[in-house]
Amino acid sequence: AGNSATVTLAVSIDRTPPGIAAQPSTTEWTNADASVHFVCTDTLSGVAFCTDTIGVQTDGIHDITGAAVDRAGNRATASATVRVDKTAPTIAATPDRVPNGAGWYNAPVTVTFACADGGSGVADCPAPSTVGGDGPNQAVSGTVADRAGNTATASLHVSVDTTPPTIQA
Repeated sequence: AGNSATVTLAVSIDRTPPGIAAQPSTTEWTNADASVHFVCTDTLSGVAFCTDTIGVQTDGIHDITGAAVDRAGNRATASATVRVDKTAPTIAATPDRVPNGAGWYNAPVTVTFACADGGSGVADCPAPSTVGGDGPNQAVSGTVADRAGNTATASLHVSVDTTPPTIQA
């Protein structure tokens, strides 16, 4: 019979994975909540799925991964790291020796500071401080900071009397 027919069919092929970029709210240590935002692109079949922004509220180093899927089923991932430390460091002030029984020192006193931080680490611990002037209840204070910006302060009061008593005959 010699009949024939022609059919035209459009076929779309997309073997290219979508693009995805992870954008952390900070790349440094922070003492506040952090987040990672994901930006997804696909120029062929279009983006079918992109991970929503992921928030982080807890202390620690968090590796966050997001995914992008295009309409052809191709998949890609991207990751970012956020570092959260909301916990203050610790600091202790210690004199170089104990006072006498009445709570006084008869010579200058050097107070040292011991600092620690289990999260982001100590950024700045105060240097030793020497109290040499006479007087009661002299305050010696030091403040420690961690790498996330948290701080703590320690104080110690010392009484110093370097003047020997006088005897009148």
